[in-house]
Amino acid sequence: MNKITLVENCEFPASPGFIFGERKLLRRLGQFRKRERKLLTRLSRANAGKSIYARRKAMRECQGSIAYRICSAVDANKKLPGKRRICLADLFEVADKLSWNVPTNEPVRVRGKTKLSGGERAICNPAIRNRTMDEALAKVLTVNFKPKPFQYEYGGKGGISQAIKDIASAVGHGYVWAARLDVHRCFESFDGEALYKWLPLRRSVIDAHVVGDHMNVVVTSTSLSIDEMIDQACRGVPQGSALSPKIAGMSVATLDWTSDLPLFNWVDDFLILGTTEEAVIEAAHTLIAKVSALPGGKFDLKLKSVCEANDGIVFLGHRIQIFEDQVEISPAFLDDFYGPLVAAELLICPSLYLPSFTPKLSKKEIFIVVADMWVFAKSWAQAFSACDDIDDYLLSVEQSVKGHLHALGLTFEALDGYKNFDAEWTKHYS
Repeated sequence: MNKITLVENCEFPASPGFIFGERKLLRRLGQFRKRERKLLTRLSRANAGKSIYARRKAMRECQGSIAYRICSAVDANKKLPGKRRICLADLFEVADKLSWNVPTNEPVRVRGKTKLSGGERAICNPAIRNRTMDEALAKVLTVNFKPKPFQYEYGGKGGISQAIKDIASAVGHGYVWAARLDVHRCFESFDGEALYKWLPLRRSVIDAHVVGDHMNVVVTSTSLSIDEMIDQACRGVPQGSALSPKIAGMSVATLDWTSDLPLFNWVDDFLILGTTEEAVIEAAHTLIAKVSALPGGKFDLKLKSVCEANDGIVFLGHRIQIFEDQVEISPAFLDDFYGPLVAAELLICPSLYLPSFTPKLSKKEIFIVVADMWVFAKSWAQAFSACDDIDDYLLSVEQSVKGHLHALGLTFEALDGYKNFDAEWTKHYS
């Protein structure tokens, strides 16, 4: 059995000589966390003041602190799937060698992801060194970031579920028309020259870690040509980094929305609600003009659809609809739920229920697939917790999982200790 260590309530591989070495490193990490909090508090106070000198000094202290880099490495490691995490000793070594002003020159794997509107999007999957710098910079930017009330990804507003509940509430109060908009190629629209003037980071840091042309790209899967995918991945702020939604959010936070119509935003997706079709169309054109003037790049906000709640408003994967004078919330794309589950059933059922089927999966392999099904279903239900009767979806999967476990000679309690950080759901909902 592989040895592990618990680092801030998260499992990491054990460091070499883990019995004594881990304790020492964990003690140092506790000290470094205190140092990190002091540095970020000092930076926050400097930003609240009027002294440019104080802000620059506080930023230089973060930049030069090994404690700050190690804490960022630990936070980045937590977000990796379990099999890709590295031990605490290796994290200390990674953090020690990183520089804010020099690109990490670590391969960034890029895959193509099909968009609902057609075409492919380049999704970057950086490894630990790039992720560490993303985390370090994201923390610094967070201190400078004050989200607007209509931004639901930030500011502790409850995320997507709260946004959907608030939209449903507004619809119930008569705002039954909706205009849905999004920024065309949002993250690719950022450019260095615009970021230099606006982002509170040194030019050398932006060049080395923010804009995509610093990356050593390795394309893993795409239907496009390799050159097309590399060109797309290296433009603007790479999609997949911890910085891309943060920088987009900071840019949108400069938006001055003075209309009385409710506005909802999630990174580059916008929804305007109104009482009439004409009102939401007029507000949409106003918003398009305002977004085009946001700092950091040249943004093209597109009007995707205008619809009435009687026909259903689709936003962030949810459908909000008026049915028999009641506002109902349901998942908009059920194939995202049933697709992975059906694929799992097709994979394990022949081995479980057809005695003559070959080649058979082992019991361990079947158990892992069944456990993945349950992890996926629970996580999907949590992501769509704002929907009505969401437990009904979970109950149907529970019955199926119980049947498969019974065929294996196991009880449902066997899943209690199961931990899988590579489940399919993390690609969609984490």
